[in-house]
Amino acid sequence: MSVVGAGIAGYLAVTPDRTVQTDQTNVQTVSGAVTHSAVVLDGRGIWANGTTLANRSVYFSTVSPALTLSGTTTVPSGTNVTVAHRLVVVTTASRDGRTFYENETVLAASRATVVNGTASEQARIDIPAVRAQTEQLRESFGTVSQVRATLRYVVAYDTGHYQNQLVVSSPLRFADGSDAYWLEAPLTASEQHTQPRTTVIESMNTTAIIWLTTVAFVGFAGAAAIRLYAREDLDVDELLVELHARQMSEWISDGELPMGLGEEHVRLRSLQDVVNIGIDNEKRVVHDRRTDIYAAVDGRVVYYYSKDSAWHDLPRFSAGEMGGQTADSAYPFSDLDGEPLPDHTDEYSSN
Repeated sequence: MSVVGAGIAGYLAVTPDRTVQTDQTNVQTVSGAVTHSAVVLDGRGIWANGTTLANRSVYFSTVSPALTLSGTTTVPSGTNVTVAHRLVVVTTASRDGRTFYENETVLAASRATVVNGTASEQARIDIPAVRAQTEQLRESFGTVSQVRATLRYVVAYDTGHYQNQLVVSSPLRFADGSDAYWLEAPLTASEQHTQPRTTVIESMNTTAIIWLTTVAFVGFAGAAAIRLYAREDLDVDELLVELHARQMSEWISDGELPMGLGEEHVRLRSLQDVVNIGIDNEKRVVHDRRTDIYAAVDGRVVYYYSKDSAWHDLPRFSAGEMGGQTADSAYPFSDLDGEPLPDHTDEYSSN
């Protein structure tokens, strides 16, 4: 862990975080709008003649037969902008949404260079003439077509950085059985242009580096302390035996082992090996705390583990030292069912 922490900390130190940031620069907006008005020629007692009706939701051709359109283009400040704009009436005939006839009538057109301001264009539409044209087309094409008149304000511009075309449009509607007419949609539109600028910001994760460095230092210091302490004070084998004894305690019983057991004695490398043989043969392992020996008996063979001594080098104990028991009665082996193992004391002899 300490090595990994040190490695990660070093990697973070030489490899800073990179954040990609995109900003929009050189922002320019071009917008267009059309206002409309009509002068009352025959007010019929409702409006005074000569009154100007502006941006109304509906007009009447018998009252105001001419509609005035005023197109205005707003350009970015601080730069010369070339504007070519025109007001047109487009008459179309279509079927199932597909146009098969189109006619464009230019009402007004001009070209100008604008600085810090607006460009404007104005035109007048003869409403009865446009209505008569659409009705004539309906008669010519019959009921299979849809005939429509549309007002458009078309602006082509060049700001020096951006070139594009802006179109403001709305259908011109006529009411059946009435002289009413109106513009169906608002006549406004705008276009914003930007240039993206990407920058890479590098920063080191200082908190992570400090934390990982601390972890690495503590890990190295702890490892060094453990190693030093293990060399001077700890017996690794004893710790391993104690660990195995705790893990396999259900297979181990405390008892006293008579040294005359068995005809053959097999010394194994670890307590775990002794327990495995005991499990394989359904025998319990006995731990004799006087000699610190672990043994499992299978017939005439004694499988045992001792850290320091071979079987015949282990100390012998008298009956008194064995808690008042004889060698014959001191061996408490039993099988897994709790029944005592057969007494083979007479058969055992010391090798």
